[in-house]
Amino acid sequence: MAIDTVLYSPTTGNSGWRQMGTNTVTTVNSNKASHSERHLYSVFNTGKNSLFLIVQNAYPCEHCHDFFKEQSRTGKSIIFKITGNSGNYSSDHGMGLHGSVPCIIYYHKGDFKRVSMSSRGPEMYPPQGFPASPDFDHY
Repeated sequence: MAIDTVLYSPTTGNSGWRQMGTNTVTTVNSNKASHSERHLYSVFNTGKNSLFLIVQNAYPCEHCHDFFKEQSRTGKSIIFKITGNSGNYSSDHGMGLHGSVPCIIYYHKGDFKRVSMSSRGPEMYPPQGFPASPDFDHY
């Protein structure tokens, strides 16, 4: 069970995404900071970037979920594009072991909003006040 993560930040002018780094984790240990998404974010969360896109083939575990909610309290806005369910971490989000993908999780101002293929109407958009971001359909 490999968890593959890619971290992006917006390009100048917000016209696309620039890849900042990649990470793959094949074993899970008790050090939560070593989880793929947290490690990658911690390495590249420097400078003025306040908007990030994380594309990962797994949902964040409950500890990483709480970590990114806290990070969003500091002025960061983070988009998770979940492309798979490696590790079955969807159960940490109340969706059982087989959560649907793709799924988008927006972290903003200490809270989160999950958007899935079945989201309709206002539920299919980022949370109110989320900064404008480039399209990420093809990432």
